Amino acid sequence: MAIPEPDWRIFRTLHPIWVNRFCECVNRELIAVLSDPGRNQHDRYLAAYRLIHKRDKQIGHAFDDFRRSTAVFQIAIIRKLDVITDEELGRFGKEVRTSLAHFWAEDHGSAPEG
Repeated sequence: MAIPEPDWRIFRTLHPIWVNRFCECVNRELIAVLSDPGRNQHDRYLAAYRLIHKRDKQIGHAFDDFRRSTAVFQIAIIRKLDVITDEELGRFGKEVRTSLAHFWAEDHGSAPEG
C-alpha cells in the first residue's frame, strides 16, 4: 500500500529524526556495555560487538527500505523499536493510523490508540 502524499512528506521529514533517535539509544547502550566494571576488556568488546551486530540488523530492517510503497510497514517496524512518539504518530492521517493499527493488532493482540 502506497502511503498518501501528505503522509509521505511527514514520513520523509521524520525518518532522519527516527534514525538519529535510534542511534542515540544504541550509543547509550554501547556506553553502558563498554563502561561495565563487572566485565574485563575482552568481555566488553564481545558484548559491544554482539550489540552492534544485533542493532545493525534492526536499523537495516527498519530504515533501509526507504520507499513510499513500504513506508507504512517501516513506520510499524520503527514504532516497535520504540523510536516514534505518540505525537509524531498522531501527525499521520487516519488511513495510515488505521493501517498501522492492523499491524499492531496482529503483532500484539491489540492496537494502540492514535
